[in-house]
Amino acid sequence: MQRKLSPLEHAVWLGGQTLPLNEVIVWRVHGHFSSDQLQGALRSLRTQQPFSSVRVSVDPVLGPSLTNDGVPEFEVREEDIGPSADWTPAAEEELERPFSWDEGPLLRFRLLRSEAFTDILLSLHHALYDGLSSHYMMHEIMTLMAEGPKKQAAAAFPPTFDDLLPPEASRRLGTVLSLNAVKLIGPFCRLWLRPRHRMNPSPSLPIPAGLNERSTDTFRVIHGSIPPERASNLLSGCKARKMSVLAAASAACLLALAKRSRDKNLRKYGFASPVNMRPWLSPPLTGELGLFLSRINAHIYCSPNQDFWQTARKINEKIQRRLVKSKLFTLHLLVSAVLAGIPDDYLGPTLARFGTRPARYDFTISNVGRLPVRDDYGPYRVSATWGMENLFAGRRTLAIQSLGNALFFTLSFRDFVMDKQEASALLSDIIQQLEAC
Repeated sequence: MQRKLSPLEHAVWLGGQTLPLNEVIVWRVHGHFSSDQLQGALRSLRTQQPFSSVRVSVDPVLGPSLTNDGVPEFEVREEDIGPSADWTPAAEEELERPFSWDEGPLLRFRLLRSEAFTDILLSLHHALYDGLSSHYMMHEIMTLMAEGPKKQAAAAFPPTFDDLLPPEASRRLGTVLSLNAVKLIGPFCRLWLRPRHRMNPSPSLPIPAGLNERSTDTFRVIHGSIPPERASNLLSGCKARKMSVLAAASAACLLALAKRSRDKNLRKYGFASPVNMRPWLSPPLTGELGLFLSRINAHIYCSPNQDFWQTARKINEKIQRRLVKSKLFTLHLLVSAVLAGIPDDYLGPTLARFGTRPARYDFTISNVGRLPVRDDYGPYRVSATWGMENLFAGRRTLAIQSLGNALFFTLSFRDFVMDKQEASALLSDIIQQLEAC
């Protein structure tokens, strides 16, 4: 099987050759299984989901393309983490480990064994897979280990975001890409993205140094959770007020920052969040692997003593104004047109340089919502799940995962953004605010 990279996949592939644009999820599994059992399930996964086992081949006609020809078996590392049961060192290491694009596959596994459970750590590259894809794969793997292969093999790779655009958006994309103006994008970007160009960074985040100067900075991960009984109160409070959990989590993040600010007056804070576009595609998708994301962002004024629900309501209004299908598809069209117009020899370094620029938002908040997975897989039970990503250097990223009625939080950042003690206090404050709802 073979298909050409989409413009977005192509761009992230080029950027990923300089920066490790990796994602990691952790599933805590109770019930013993061997690495051989996992490998058997992974062999079935390769057959049922051929997109899980690919590499990038530079075809003379198609250009950079995906293929599953000659891809080796998945890497599975097994280690004992002892009574500490701390998966964070392994996750921090995996977030920095590059993938071999020309060999593949672009995901790998680690089994972190302790006496009571095994933490399955799945690492994958963001050029091909979004956060939901990783959980879809883990769900498939756990089902295969518990029940064995049942589905027929997939006949082809899944479609890309561009393949599933609604007809009106697809026509606009074709029109835009056919315009001669696209040919001017490359020279324009060379001028606009010149080294002296300055972005407007968030005042609460430090300005990172150059990529080479940051080589000793360590990527850090800390995590926490809200148990089911307390998470139910939060979910009920959001439902009663007709607002999203994302709005409540964003309010908790920005108010926690405001409390730590030396300026106790109203101050503008910003947040960004990825949006799962699967339900809005044509036809809508449910469990397909791929990169089906857009993004929303907004700014809001906060002060340390501001009411939590009032802040969340303002944020929710901003989110709803931005969660408009036509606006999100228009954003995708513009991004695709720009990426198509930038030459390869300039696109990769440009994205890498963006990865070391000051962050424009105080928090990136990724809330995947209620995961379409189970916590019971026959002889295996999943008690927790966490997710994290390493996309850009200057960000604070809070990832929220749900399993049953429990919520799990992961805060990821680099050393120069804040130290681990400060980050632990920040995450604790965020969780306390959400628990008090």
